[in-house]
Amino acid sequence: MGAVFRSKDLSEKHRRIIINDAIRDLSPNTKESVLDILEQWKEDESERRLDDILGMDERKKLINRIIDRSNQLKGDKE
Repeated sequence: MGAVFRSKDLSEKHRRIIINDAIRDLSPNTKESVLDILEQWKEDESERRLDDILGMDERKKLINRIIDRSNQLKGDKE
């Protein structure tokens, strides 16, 4: 699936907003684990770790929420 977002495209503040919004419905322990994975994104390894925690369907939904929100923020800046 590739990188969720590129740091040069969004500020640290916007990345945190996007991630926190995407993981808001997760339990506190799960939220913390997922946040760690997203902040240290390593392509396939991170996707596998998210699959272990969330399952493939939920991982895809999470990544799509992040990508959609990222695109919205980039569109707002233009």
